[in-house]
Amino acid sequence: MAGLAFTEEIRFYNATVSSDNQGGKTRTGETLSLSTLACIQEKTLPISNADGQLTFNQMLTAEVWRNPAFTPTETTQVEWKGKRYTIQTIAENDTHTKQVLTLVARI
Repeated sequence: MAGLAFTEEIRFYNATVSSDNQGGKTRTGETLSLSTLACIQEKTLPISNADGQLTFNQMLTAEVWRNPAFTPTETTQVEWKGKRYTIQTIAENDTHTKQVLTLVARI
């Protein structure tokens, strides 16, 4: 992804969790944590459904500048072009200035 421009806007959302007053917690919403520019590469991911048939799911590789005020996790949801994605992996480059995220479309 070296040399590609950061031209695509992506948004990171974190779940808002509240007590359910019975000792547990429940997801009550989400908060926009960061909106930033990224370098996006689209791929397709072959997966098998419950019937054993091979299907394809959209997968992205997103490279973003590392932001010391925000650290994404695997529970952070990502939105790009109006579609939601789940973070599968998070890696940093050798100089720790960029993060490379592998994202899979939410089904």
